[in-house]
Amino acid sequence: MKTGLLALSPHQFRILRALTGCFCRAISLVVSCHPKYFSTMPSLKYLYLSNNNFSSDGGNTNLEPFLASLVNCTSLKELGVDSNNIGGKIPPMIGNLSTNLSKIYLYDNKITGTIPHAIGNLPLLTDLCLEYNMLEGPIPSEIFQSRWLAYTASPSK
Repeated sequence: MKTGLLALSPHQFRILRALTGCFCRAISLVVSCHPKYFSTMPSLKYLYLSNNNFSSDGGNTNLEPFLASLVNCTSLKELGVDSNNIGGKIPPMIGNLSTNLSKIYLYDNKITGTIPHAIGNLPLLTDLCLEYNMLEGPIPSEIFQSRWLAYTASPSK
């Protein structure tokens, strides 16, 4: 299997404005996600950065800049950032992501804290996978407001 280093500047990512899918799974991709990378990709529907050496701000303890960069991805349906060794808390602004978002995969990371109630703002959410993190506390009842929710993985310590 080839390994690779993705070294695109925010300007180069802007050139990809019409991109509808990004599938970079299990290719030993080293990605440092600048918050501006995805902010100009409104057509992006599928973003999978799973099983790589993904890094987020604050030494992998701050997910908010990365998730905030996805707010303008109004077509986003699926987000997979699982198995990347990223940590930090899931910020409440996750509820501001695309209302088309149906699948969120954040399992097998080092995410801490509680699941924010704002995640209930995603009306089409069907899959929410958060297992194998360091989450604690109850699952917010707002999550179950989605009439489409089929799978929720409970927090595990």
